[in-house]
Amino acid sequence: MNRRARHVVALRGRLGNQLFQVAFARWLRERTGLEVAWDLSCLGGVEIAGPEPMRQWIAGQSVAAGRSWPAVGGRFKPLAIAARRIVGPSTVFTNDTATGIVEEDPDPAWWCGYWQQERFAAPAKETFREWFGLDTRPVDSVVRVHVRRGDFVGLDNALPDGWYRRAVDRAREITGVDRVEFISDDPDWCARVLVPSVRGAEVAVGGDAVADLTSLACSAALVASDSTYSWWAGFLGPPTVIIAAEVRNLRDLMKATNDDRWIPVD
Repeated sequence: MNRRARHVVALRGRLGNQLFQVAFARWLRERTGLEVAWDLSCLGGVEIAGPEPMRQWIAGQSVAAGRSWPAVGGRFKPLAIAARRIVGPSTVFTNDTATGIVEEDPDPAWWCGYWQQERFAAPAKETFREWFGLDTRPVDSVVRVHVRRGDFVGLDNALPDGWYRRAVDRAREITGVDRVEFISDDPDWCARVLVPSVRGAEVAVGGDAVADLTSLACSAALVASDSTYSWWAGFLGPPTVIIAAEVRNLRDLMKATNDDRWIPVD
């Protein structure tokens, strides 16, 4: 591989973010015909995410920068950029916004960003559905609710409990499905705050990130948090998706989602 005539994409974040970066890497390769390598320096202690076929696809590409390299967004940014320019390609493009502007036929570069755009996700949709086994799994008669808390609480992106109750009522009204399961990074909060006030609801037995996203994608209705993880479940699967009318974290991405399955609830 010519190190200066390739693209290098940084993997960062967890499953929802990494899906966008993998989609972006595939888009770059298809648009330009150039090879793609990986920059793993932003992962830290986070694992490469995704179902086994996705991890195999990542492993099939070369690694241009390992975990021991200084990250472009870290404290040694000038050194990190200089090292990458020496290795090649010479352009280092960084953008910490959710989207980032990319030309339709980009020149070789190091790409350090999130790339949360539907135009990158759409070409990868069928491949991702295959990787998650969604083509062979039936839709469940369940309203599943993704409750993202964790870091969202401190960032003020966590949706209030009252909104989840209204969203569940709307999902039941649309689908006629009564069974409700909560899938969350804070199951104790769901059991304490949400389950007692939602008829017939329960907290799902915890699975890993891949299994939970697959379950969300195979729901009759998905009540989505304001996270890329929820977005991918709704995008890859067939459920009616209930979203907050004011999505703060995914605002730009949701503007591009032209699909009447996505129902806003105040």
